[in-house]
Amino acid sequence: AGDHIEQSTGSCALPSFVENYVKKTKRRVVAIHAGRGGKDISKFQVGQVLYNDIVTKTSACFDYINKSPYITVGRKFYIMVQGESDTSTTFTREDYITRYLAFHNSLKSKFNFEFGGLLTIGRNSALNAQGIMKICQAKYEVAMKKDDIIMVGNEPLDYYLNHKNLMLADNVHYNAEAQKGLGESMCLNTISYMGYD
Repeated sequence: AGDHIEQSTGSCALPSFVENYVKKTKRRVVAIHAGRGGKDISKFQVGQVLYNDIVTKTSACFDYINKSPYITVGRKFYIMVQGESDTSTTFTREDYITRYLAFHNSLKSKFNFEFGGLLTIGRNSALNAQGIMKICQAKYEVAMKKDDIIMVGNEPLDYYLNHKNLMLADNVHYNAEAQKGLGESMCLNTISYMGYD
């Protein structure tokens, strides 16, 4: 149905993240893409379809890796590239923080992740600047309060307005060139936190 994890269409930041991670750290990395565009944080709660899909994909990956005599799992973490689509359904900044922490704590406990990464994406400020800022502030607040949550990147609210060449025709989503840059930026911030830079 509409809430299930979808296959990547190839234009996401993940390949760039992986390429840069290997290049900069000289370590191999396994990345699990679990994406479903335009869903707010309530859809990622324990028992919801998207949360269950993430757990299923991640469990299957670890099951496969753990059977291999050639792979040793090192550091484990996740990055939540969730846009501020919550502006159409959410609640308050505190609600976002509570729901994100529930997602984070459950996922971290289930897979023994070292940390989680958050990204603020922003939107065309003409759409809902006040609502977007509310969610962006919530993300910053949760990252500041928790040692096991980091900000891996952000884009200012006027990013889209000032970089039309990096947007798709819908005036809302990044194009492939921007996704590549976003993946590299997220990677550099992540490995800096991990002490690899």
